[in-house]
Amino acid sequence: MAYYQTYLNNLLSYALVPWDAWLFIRAIVDRSPGHLLAAAILLFASITSNAQVAIKMAILAVSWAPVEAVCCHEVPWRRGIAYCTGMLVAAGSWAAFLLALAMALRVFTGYCILP
Repeated sequence: MAYYQTYLNNLLSYALVPWDAWLFIRAIVDRSPGHLLAAAILLFASITSNAQVAIKMAILAVSWAPVEAVCCHEVPWRRGIAYCTGMLVAAGSWAAFLLALAMALRVFTGYCILP
């Protein structure tokens, strides 16, 4: 039996990867906090839906966007590194908040999905 919902979820998560990278490049080049927030929200949504895809999304966006901004748009490296840190901290803290609540709920209720 195939779980098509899982496949669809992965497909939609992978479809967000280029949009996240594009928003992150726009954030670095234009010094736009709105684009940075949008990129962090996309990464957060990916973390909450599928952590494996989110890791790939973060690796691609964080490695490609600063190089693109510095090489093609002549942006200083400091700005690229600062925006990378900001996006990862924002998305990671939101995800950690949700994951910590889920783990606490599991501990307090005594419900465990693992054998």
